[in-house]
Amino acid sequence: MEKWAAYFSTGTTDEELEEIAAGEEAIREAMEVEDVFTKDEVAKRSYEKAEKFRRDQVAQLRYAEKRGEERGEKRGEEKGIRGTVVALKSFNLDKKTIAIKLAEVFGIDDKAADKYVEANW
Repeated sequence: MEKWAAYFSTGTTDEELEEIAAGEEAIREAMEVEDVFTKDEVAKRSYEKAEKFRRDQVAQLRYAEKRGEERGEKRGEEKGIRGTVVALKSFNLDKKTIAIKLAEVFGIDDKAADKYVEANW
């Protein structure tokens, strides 16, 4: 950990960095990559583009996962509402009573509750 801290420290001299890199493979590789990017603008831009692409892909995947979860929750809620209508109907409750219960339990407005009752009656 100390070697990495020295690598990132602005107070470490080039000689000290070479000494650290000689005994630490990962730091030597980091220095080589850093050298390529500081000396070659094309390589640097290419790397930055690749990193941006990677970050964009991760963001798109996260967005897609979130949307999928939201859709799944909505489908599950709708399935629960339909099942509730069928169950309450089997107790010989009238449409209005069932709609009131749906609105109360599922937190939906009266119009939506009425639609669910009619669609599943």
